[in-house]
Amino acid sequence: HLLSLLLANQLEEARFLWRRLPTEHKVEGGELAAIWRVGQALWRRDYVQVYEGLQAFAWTDNHKVLVAALEESSRQRAFNLLSHAYTTVAANDCALFLGMPVDATIKACQERGWKWDAETKFLTPSKLPVDKTQETDLQQLSQLTEYVVHLEKQ
Repeated sequence: HLLSLLLANQLEEARFLWRRLPTEHKVEGGELAAIWRVGQALWRRDYVQVYEGLQAFAWTDNHKVLVAALEESSRQRAFNLLSHAYTTVAANDCALFLGMPVDATIKACQERGWKWDAETKFLTPSKLPVDKTQETDLQQLSQLTEYVVHLEKQ
């Protein structure tokens, strides 16, 4: 379940789940502890540690698919972050964020429409369209309900 929460990028929920787990399940060197080290790295936004943690452990067959999906979703989030945050980024720095060798990073970035300048060794991210969907939280729904009730009373 912890791995699923990380995959859904629900880091807060994963942290609370870890706190609720019995101590005997948090054995150092175990798979659950390895998953949590990845979760901690995600929490700190330490992408180098995320990829190292995912690749360093010998995952059981039950978790290999989820771990691969977590690696890919983390990489996709890093691509999106880099696209929004940088106008140019050094290939070495980009490779660290993506957890890939520099050559593979350059190729993956070019496949996403990024420009590669071999002379300066910088990548220019293509800008992603801004998602304008709004999330509605419980407080907004409560306030809306109060407005409707007020209007219906009149």
